Amino acid sequence: MPKKKIEEETYSLIFKSLKHPIRRKMLRMLVGKQLGFSEILGILSIDSGHLSYHIENLGDLVRHSENGKYELSSIGTAAVNLMSGVEEHPQLLTSASRVKTRKIRNVFLVVGLVILVASMTLNIYYYDSLQSSSKTNRSGSRDIAIEFHLSIARATDIVYLLRTYREGLRETEPDEDNIEALIEGFFHEMEYAYFGFLRGLMTLNPELCEYRKPLYLIDRFVCYTIISWESLKAEPTVRSVLADLLTEARSSANYSVPLTAFKELNQTSFHKINQLSFEVAESFAPFNATRLGNTVNIVEELEGVLAQWMDKYT
Repeated sequence: MPKKKIEEETYSLIFKSLKHPIRRKMLRMLVGKQLGFSEILGILSIDSGHLSYHIENLGDLVRHSENGKYELSSIGTAAVNLMSGVEEHPQLLTSASRVKTRKIRNVFLVVGLVILVASMTLNIYYYDSLQSSSKTNRSGSRDIAIEFHLSIARATDIVYLLRTYREGLRETEPDEDNIEALIEGFFHEMEYAYFGFLRGLMTLNPELCEYRKPLYLIDRFVCYTIISWESLKAEPTVRSVLADLLTEARSSANYSVPLTAFKELNQTSFHKINQLSFEVAESFAPFNATRLGNTVNIVEELEGVLAQWMDKYT
């Protein structure tokens, strides 16, 4: 919308809203408060039809809060500040003094309106920019969360890993000939999911503080329990255990132990890892802090299962 048009509509809204004493009283009532329709009705002692009419005429000076009550918008707050600055209680003045006072007050009113309009124009611009940025971030978070889940789904799909990392051979079951390719493919896809998408979720939507703790725990779990060569506590990880088993298998030309270990890993953990990524994807479409918080339980369960698995094959 052109800047001139915004200014004209802002002027019109302010003059229309402030010229009626009931609407001015409503604005003062909402300073620092949130009031429901019935609460306002009880204070003003007017019928509901009149109240609805005045609320409609206040336009963008009031808005609905998250709990459904009315509160001042940024424009409404500025309008109240303007009223406080230009309204004075009548005093006993001579005719000449009253004329002079009225002229001075009119000057301040005009100056105040100019400042208000300029401030509102900037507020509208920055609000629109912030909303656009927030919408873009939320949309980006949703897309990244979905891609994270798809990458994890590939990493935990034995058939996909075999057909992708065995040069297109139509194998469907792990065996001693393809176990190295399976393990390589698993960690390749897990790294892609972690560095390509999970880390991206950590940098978007800074205003959504609720997502930080669960994503931080998932980040540590994927990185320091699964794909890293060493954990934060210098203990074994899934990667280091499988790497040691493969080293021993190469020297003995017997891959039965890493094959058994990988099959057990698939049976005990792959489904849960996939479920974890699915919950992350669903939590960002749209954002649901409660659902994302539930992933903490899945992470704790997986850490326990993988700790037993690592103890067995270390």
